[in-house]
Amino acid sequence: MRGRVARWLVVVGAAAACGCQYDFATMDECVIDPERCASSDSGWTTYSDCAAKDPLQVELGQGDAAFAPVPAGSLPTEHQATGAQGGGTSHIFGGVRIANPDPQRRKFRVEFTACSGDKSLTQFGYPTADDCAGVLTTRIAVLESSLAQASDGSLSRGGIQVFLQGPLRWVRLEVRDPCGRSAKDQRP
Repeated sequence: MRGRVARWLVVVGAAAACGCQYDFATMDECVIDPERCASSDSGWTTYSDCAAKDPLQVELGQGDAAFAPVPAGSLPTEHQATGAQGGGTSHIFGGVRIANPDPQRRKFRVEFTACSGDKSLTQFGYPTADDCAGVLTTRIAVLESSLAQASDGSLSRGGIQVFLQGPLRWVRLEVRDPCGRSAKDQRP
């Protein structure tokens, strides 16, 4: 029993240290070895026998508990941190809706990338990109059982916390499924 608890604490600590958030309701290879899921291809199995052949359709959303759409041209609501996170920091609660999941394979690699703050923060080692006038933060999640299914067959979830390094400039969502499909959505 103590071994299981110790292993669980190591897994939770590793996920926190890499800046990743995982669906702890499902014990899969990403919970056991979260670094494998952080890269784009390693540790991810692709299947050729999928029923879904159409391009994957995803929507960027928000919401601390459930998915809520973010209108085109708008940004997700920023939440100011208090308490242990310290004042002056902020985050968003990212959400994802997958319109056409494969009926047999409902595991998804979800990546949120946010551009926030300004380039002066790069002196502290924060990453940046040509399309970001600030710094980038990334949150990766592997979702399966925590996705809510709607009557139209779509799957969704909110509550994926993405920390910011200043005012949000843009946020991008990229989703991959085990059928080899991927899709992106971005605001603004």
